[in-house]
Amino acid sequence: MKTVAEHEWSKFLRFYTKMFAGQPTRLGILENANGTTIDYWLEDGLSFVGIDMDPDGQRPSIEITVGDLTHTIRDARKLTAYFSSDETENGLDIADAHGKTTILRFEAAARVNLDGNVVKPLAATRASFADGTKEASNES
Repeated sequence: MKTVAEHEWSKFLRFYTKMFAGQPTRLGILENANGTTIDYWLEDGLSFVGIDMDPDGQRPSIEITVGDLTHTIRDARKLTAYFSSDETENGLDIADAHGKTTILRFEAAARVNLDGNVVKPLAATRASFADGTKEASNES
C-alpha cells in the first residue's frame, strides 16, 4: 500500500494508465451511513481504459474509464495504490471529501485477447522478462 502525494497524482495516474491498460477490473464505492459501511459495485470485468485528473477548482476530480463506463470522483482527497506480488490486490482507493471511497481493483487471471491468444497476467510477464527467459511480451 502506498499513499500517493497529491502533487504526484497526475504523473502517477499517467503511469498507472500505461501499466494496467486493458486489464479486467472491478469498480465500486464504499460509503459510511449511520455507522454502517455500504458497498456499491458498479462493474466487474470491464477492461481498464484509463484514469486521469482534472485539477480545476479547490480539489481535483479524478475520472476512471473502464469499458464504456466513466466514473468521476469529485473533490478527491486521498489516493492509495495497492500492489501485490501475485496481482490479486492491485488497485487504487480514492477517497473524496464527502466520505466515499472509490475502489478500483484489477483481475489477475489470464484472459484471451481479440486475436484469440491467451494473455498472461502482468506478474508472469514481468517475471519472465526479468529473468531473461522471454522478451517483454504478454503472449503465451
